[in-house]
Amino acid sequence: MTVGFKPWSGARNYATFYPVFGFEAGRNLNRPHEIDEVPVDLSNYKGIFRGVVGADAVFARTDEDNDGNVFSITGSYKVRLPATDEPFVKTEHQVTTISLTTKSRHLSGHPKPAI
Repeated sequence: MTVGFKPWSGARNYATFYPVFGFEAGRNLNRPHEIDEVPVDLSNYKGIFRGVVGADAVFARTDEDNDGNVFSITGSYKVRLPATDEPFVKTEHQVTTISLTTKSRHLSGHPKPAI
């Protein structure tokens, strides 16, 4: 589903909104024995099932002929909501802690690879 907004100010500016709703399910193939030199036991972490909610948005201005964009501003935000415990890695003041939790994972811009 895409939500397009009517152009304004001489039909050269426009915005588009792409909502994201879905599920991710599968099996985790990567279960390291340590993360950031911290030992971790992920032997019980096998399945992945989580919801994903978010949006991508674009604001742009076209050229005089509407052939292409003069500039565009894009943004992306997604949150992953685990249904089962998943590893949560947090580094604060150069100290890394790892826990299995269902805490939400917030992603904006380009997502970083997960473990």
